[in-house]
Amino acid sequence: MVGRLALSLAVALALTLPACDRGGAPTREAGKEAMVYHRDCESQVRSGATPSDPGRDLAVGPVTFHGIRSAAMGVSFEGRPRAGWAAVKAVTSVEAGAGATVSVPEGDRGSMLLIYSDFDSSIRVAGRDTGWFPKSAGHSEVSFGPCKASGGDAPAFNGGFLVREPGCYSVEVASRGSTSQSQLGFGVSQCGS
Repeated sequence: MVGRLALSLAVALALTLPACDRGGAPTREAGKEAMVYHRDCESQVRSGATPSDPGRDLAVGPVTFHGIRSAAMGVSFEGRPRAGWAAVKAVTSVEAGAGATVSVPEGDRGSMLLIYSDFDSSIRVAGRDTGWFPKSAGHSEVSFGPCKASGGDAPAFNGGFLVREPGCYSVEVASRGSTSQSQLGFGVSQCGS
């Protein structure tokens, strides 16, 4: 009887609780080309303050991509393998208490995706020591749970963008019932805001 009760409880919990590990959980939505990734509060980067610099950072709603403007300008596509996508890192902070979903509009997903999951570096294209990744390493959306501030700093997460070619691409942030959008240029000198 106790064994049957324990099994019933385990099955009920498995059906009601979302699948999730320390870093988050990828899911594939019907009809979507890329995966959606969920980051939980335990996967925050706790490396001190992340002050904002409008010249280097991009703020979209409650989300700030730290250092992305300068990193995006410096990305080189020279020598890109046919299937390779460049990884451009950006520590991403989300206002404390504000859950947010960052997404790449469908029209830009052929050239830019998000990369916020833990991955094995062996998935890189053309060898482990390159900066090139396959498209399958990216996500069309990443959601960040509403998290408390960490030592007074906004919750911050490691990650960034996968980009196939130079250009201007849109990023959207949905939070608290509204959506904000901005453009970001990779390997180009200017884009709209």
